[in-house]
Amino acid sequence: KEMKKFQTEINQKNESIYKAKRRLCRALFKFFPIQYKKKNATISCEYLSLPIRGSFDHVDPQILDAALGYIILPIEHLANILNVSLPYQMKYMGSKSEIFDPNDPNKKYPLYKEGVKSEDFAIALRMLNHNVEHLCASQGLIITEQNKNNFIINLLSLYNLPTIGRYNKKKN
Repeated sequence: KEMKKFQTEINQKNESIYKAKRRLCRALFKFFPIQYKKKNATISCEYLSLPIRGSFDHVDPQILDAALGYIILPIEHLANILNVSLPYQMKYMGSKSEIFDPNDPNKKYPLYKEGVKSEDFAIALRMLNHNVEHLCASQGLIITEQNKNNFIINLLSLYNLPTIGRYNKKKN
């Protein structure tokens, strides 16, 4: 009988934690809005638009750099709220943000396109994508093969996930 009472208390506390995480995530999404614009198949974040699919080649580099800097903020905050360790550390520096290789902390990759090697930028985007996929997996969100390398759609899926904060799968 004591064990059942104890289990009920644990379940109630877990439910309270879930609700608190969910509230924090919803507040974060209002503070860092990222919206899908169906009309031109883009996302919009603080007046910066990025295409949902395809490359960023036709996007003004200054807009791309600012948007990527903006996008890493909610990713980092989500990881903190959800208690998820991201595989790649990111450093917000506005339109000159960076992402780091965990195997070589001195090796950083630019999350900006202007004035850098295209290979380094491509590596940074893959690392960013992996961070978002990691967050998705921590919440039980299954990424389709079609969206496997699309951090924008996967981040939007997290934003729209009704059960965000429910899963407690510690991802390291």
